[in-house]
Amino acid sequence: EATELNKISMLDNALARRLNSKTEFIKERLAATNFDWEEVAYQILGKNYGFKLNADAFLHLAEVLPLKILQKHRGNLFQIEALCFGQAGFLEEIKDEYQTKLKEEYTFLAKKYGIESKKINKQEWRFLRTRPSNFPTLRIAQFASLINSTPSIFSFFKDNVDPKFLSITLSNPPSEYWQEHYDFGKKSAKKNKGLGISSVYNVLINTGVNLLAAYSDATNNRIFFEQAVEVLEHLKPEDNHITRKWADLGIEINSAFDSQALIEQYNNYCCLKKCLSCSIGVAYLKN
Repeated sequence: EATELNKISMLDNALARRLNSKTEFIKERLAATNFDWEEVAYQILGKNYGFKLNADAFLHLAEVLPLKILQKHRGNLFQIEALCFGQAGFLEEIKDEYQTKLKEEYTFLAKKYGIESKKINKQEWRFLRTRPSNFPTLRIAQFASLINSTPSIFSFFKDNVDPKFLSITLSNPPSEYWQEHYDFGKKSAKKNKGLGISSVYNVLINTGVNLLAAYSDATNNRIFFEQAVEVLEHLKPEDNHITRKWADLGIEINSAFDSQALIEQYNNYCCLKKCLSCSIGVAYLKN
């Protein structure tokens, strides 16, 4: 039978592997941006605001709309929205007055920065089989709100360990228009808030934790890796079909540290039948 030590060993090894694999993408981004941690943090954050369905489109938006441009307009959420929605291709078909105003602002700013030719096609964004609360339009509005209120994306994740503070900031509501709409010209029945708690945790794990792990690796400073682990230990575990399989086997899942490690183990060991490379697998097979 697997001992508690077997379980701890498996979880520690699995989490280390998961964080290492996640940092590979960040390393690629760093190389492409001349090691600009701020720009990379912004791109990774954008990708994660797209979640699974719109991750590629959001990353593309972050690539064609540099953070340096948005930072010049920090404190003016309307201008940041105009740049984001215009560059994302959402200001072509006008549905209401607010969209008209955004388009006027975007036309002026895009000409000023010479970015209009790089804007992406609206067709890249996916709405199909998506609940209104996950519509890319609402996610862009939430993203714009965070950019507007955060002086440094990278420092926000690097210098704050308290998940409660991080969660409160990430769940900031969008602008007034987007508190009442989920798409242009489409009002919502109830006021839209910021990201829901499960989405906040998703962003913390896939942006904050992964950035800390990558920074630890780049600077050869273990403190940032320990910081990443600390954040995971303070977050509630994910609840999905993989974690439920482990729970059914009697494995206790107390935090996001456990759930992330178990997801890694399931995908890259259990599914590939690598039982002999797993401390729990070996313990069971010995019996």
